[in-house]
Amino acid sequence: MRRIPNLDRYAHTDNDLYGKTLGIVGIGHIGMRSAPICDPLFAMTVMAYDPYLTSEQIAERGAIKVAFDDLLRRSDFVSAHCPRIDETFGMIGRR
Repeated sequence: MRRIPNLDRYAHTDNDLYGKTLGIVGIGHIGMRSAPICDPLFAMTVMAYDPYLTSEQIAERGAIKVAFDDLLRRSDFVSAHCPRIDETFGMIGRR
């Protein structure tokens, strides 16, 4: 982008991670690695949906437990870390 003359680099700052909200679907072994990085490094709010974990377990992993629809509605970015099984297949779609 530096090679483009007269480019307003601040016109693209909306895509910055700082202060945004990350939604993690499945905060198990892989998903739990995102929360400790995103919160302190980018001052992100980290929410998670995992039907198999309690609010306390999710809080220990650095996130706030929310319902799936709420996570999709409130997140600026969504990171999915769940197995492809009948229960999860098609969970993110047009709706």
